[in-house]
This record gives sequence, C-alpha cells and structure tokens, in this order.
Amino acid sequence: MSGAMAGEPQSPRPPEITYTGGPIEEGVTLEGRYRVEKRLGEGAMGAVFLVEHIQLRKRYALKVLLPESVASPEIIARFEREAIAAGNIDHPNVAKATDFGRLADGSFFLVLEYVGGQSLRTLLENEGGLEHRRAVGLARQVLAALHAAHSKGVIHRDIKPENVMLTHTSSAGGAGASGSYPALGSEIEIAKVLDFGIAKVTEELTPASEAAAAQPLTRMGAMYGTPAYMSPEQAMGEAIDVRADLYATGVMLYEMLAGRPPFDGEPLEVVMHHLHDPPPPLVSPRGPIDPAIHAVVDRLLQKDRTARYATAQEALDALDAIEASFLVVVAPIAGEGVEPRPRKRAWLPIAIGGGALAFVLMLALVLGGSDHEPEATPPPKKPKKTMVAEPASTSSGGNSSGGKAEPQKDDDGPKVESSTAPSGSAVAAASASGSGKAKAQKKSLVQKIKGLF
Repeated sequence: MSGAMAGEPQSPRPPEITYTGGPIEEGVTLEGRYRVEKRLGEGAMGAVFLVEHIQLRKRYALKVLLPESVASPEIIARFEREAIAAGNIDHPNVAKATDFGRLADGSFFLVLEYVGGQSLRTLLENEGGLEHRRAVGLARQVLAALHAAHSKGVIHRDIKPENVMLTHTSSAGGAGASGSYPALGSEIEIAKVLDFGIAKVTEELTPASEAAAAQPLTRMGAMYGTPAYMSPEQAMGEAIDVRADLYATGVMLYEMLAGRPPFDGEPLEVVMHHLHDPPPPLVSPRGPIDPAIHAVVDRLLQKDRTARYATAQEALDALDAIEASFLVVVAPIAGEGVEPRPRKRAWLPIAIGGGALAFVLMLALVLGGSDHEPEATPPPKKPKKTMVAEPASTSSGGNSSGGKAEPQKDDDGPKVESSTAPSGSAVAAASASGSGKAKAQKKSLVQKIKGLF
C-alpha cells in the first residue's frame, strides 16, 4: 500500500508539469521529483524555492543559480562548496544539503533542509536585545553546529544573524541533540546554521572545479566574510582557523544581549574598530548581565586569537556551566527532561522570628532604662593629626555588571600627610589652599570617571 494509511482519504495530486527551461514557475516539476510550491526569495546570484519531493512527500528548500551566474567559475565553486560542506555535516543545528545537480537549462541547483521560521536577524530587528537565557541558549546551539563543522574540517567564515534560522517544535526529543534549548511557552526554539558558500574546507572536501582552477576560492590576502562579524586576522587576510568562527559568534552573542553589534558604521570603519579598539561596555536593555556571561563574551572577542577559546567545544562548555544556573528546558538524551524545582519560602519563618526578637529587646530597653543614670558625655578631644586622602583612581577595565564602574584604590593605597593642628592665620591659609586642592582633585576625578564611558 502506498500513499496514505488505509481508511484515510488521499488528497488529489496536481498534474505534473516538467520543467524544460526558462523562468521557474509554481507547479512545475524539477528533475522529475521536486514540485515547486512557491518562491521564497531571490538574490543577486540566484533564487530559493519551496519544493515538495513528490515521492517522499517532504518539503525542501531548493536554491537555483541564475543563468548569468553560470559564467562565473568562482560563483559555481562557491555553490559546490556550500553543497559539499552542508552535505557532510550531520547535526541538528545545521541545515543539511541533500541534493545537488544541474537543471534542463544548465542552471545549478542545491536542495537543502527546509527550515520554516525566521532568521535571527529578523528576530533582533523586531525585539532588540534578547532575554539573557534565550541569547545564551541560541549561542550554545550555534557553537554546537560549529563544533560539528570544525570536526569535519569546515570553517564557516560568515557566521552572522542572517545565516542563522530559527524554528520551533513542541518537543525537543526529535531534535536529536543533547543540551538545552530556549523555551518559548510550550515550544522549543531551535537554531539552524546555513550558507556555507565561503566556508574554508579541507583538501578532501574541495570542489573539483575549484581544485582545477588557477585561482582557488581561498587564497592568502583575500578578505571573506561580513565586516561587522569579522575577526581581526580574517580582516587582515591572514590564514585563519576555527577561532575566527568563535570571534564571529562572540560578536553575535554581544548583539543578542545588547540589541546592537559592538561596532557599526561603514565597512572600512567597522574593520578598523575590530583591528584596534576594544568593544564598548556590554549593557543589556533587559537588565544586568551575569558576570559569567560577560567573561565568555570578553574571551570570544579577544583580538589575539591565542587568548580566545581554543575550540568551539571549549566555549560550549563555558556556556553549559552558565546554563546550569538557568531554569531551562533540556533536550533529553534518554527521554526525560529536567523540570525546574519551585523555591521554598525559607525567609518567612526567619522574618517572623527576627521581628519577635526585636520586639522583646526593645521592651527590655524601655522597662530597664530608668534604673541607670545617663552617662556623662566626654569632652571632644583635640585633633592631633590631619588625614588628607587623595581620591582613588578608577579602573579602566571592563565592567562585568554592565553598569557604572566604582572608584578603586591605587596600588600604593591612599597617600597621607600628617601635621600638627594649625591655628591663627595658618588656618585661613590652609583653608584656601585646601579648597583649591579639593576642587582640582574633584575635577581630575570627574574627568577620570567620564573617561570610562
């Protein structure tokens, strides 16, 4: 028996219209198995269609290069590279490629897992900074996808919100991955990394067309990627490794928390910031950020790649430790999830007992106070020394709470001057001198505090 189960009515299938070339219209069948349902989008090099595999009754996303793009060997090599990279990474957080070939008119096509939902870019444009738990959960999934890609010798090189799709499911059990997922009501949010078009791959995964070309897609001195998410070494055209993807993930996590990337502006201006300037203090519109999250972002965004995490798995472990402090929905390994435990109101009996004790002590003081004579107030002592402490300098380092930095002491501690108590005309001179010095110190301190922001 084929099609639906016995007793279930089968929906009528539309007549098959074989594609023979020209514009791709809704209803036509490509390669005898992909029926076009609708156009999802179109770019400078090609278009994306929602198709249904006729035999499998399953939806896919089908990308087609425009006929004029076929004349560019580099574009074809990028298309093949995306097909090979996405086809060799089997992970629930990666949009997997399932087919690749040429249509009747010679156009190249690529079939990918269809991810219904919205891109992370659309989410950030609509909501701005995300709730911290949600941002950490999405970053964790991106790192899990990168770990799987890196294990296959694939470096993405273009991690950004546009290349992360978000979909939802009512159960994480079918996701096939361990770890946690952000929960939105009764649904689980899953991130899918896509677009491996400019990925750096090992020699075994290099497309044949690129291997035969005189100018390979990956060459020293060439800049690939998006400036706002580009690591310093990638911007300089240096040889890169997996840590370039980790830097881009750090930029994306910063943006998910703050609602904006660390650097913005013209491409060249942004690149110069990535090369030379530390990121601005990370402040979230959702409230103070956990210092542990600050630490992860700071390490991911180190200019020196040797100061970053060495692998995606290492960064993933750091986020796992943070997630342990959140009440999250966990994708089960053995079919059981983790439910949050309600907190007990342990403060209630303490508050009641403390109030009763305070009342008893107050009553004892009132009743017993008349039995004792009040003690005489001792005369004030003359000051022997005058302590003059200079204002403490402020730290120029990052503020882990995302708020205003508090002044900190100098390494040598406050400076102290000692003198005997002044008298007569010396008092007026010291007062005028001290007033001028205090104003100068206050002005210096204000300038230092302003320098933090």
